[in-house]
Amino acid sequence: LVFGITGFLISMLAMFFWQLPILFMVLLLMGMGTTLTGLVIGYKTVTICGTLGALSSIGCLFYPGLNQILIFAPVFIFMMVIPGHVLNHAARKQKKS
Repeated sequence: LVFGITGFLISMLAMFFWQLPILFMVLLLMGMGTTLTGLVIGYKTVTICGTLGALSSIGCLFYPGLNQILIFAPVFIFMMVIPGHVLNHAARKQKKS
């Protein structure tokens, strides 16, 4: 519920009042989703990576135009790929046991 309301409010803010960069919004919303997933499944690594990813999205506000992709790419890897590998390793380890 909180994720949906926040996403809606940020989208409305970006549409009508303030031009927010799309990469900022993508990182912020995906970071919130990753954090929520980490809290639900109980993995601290996923929660921490999602939180840091959402906070790092602020960096996109300081770089204009195409330079934002230089912030987006490493934050996305840190936020999505690393927790994915951690979860995959844990699933394989659990499957062997």
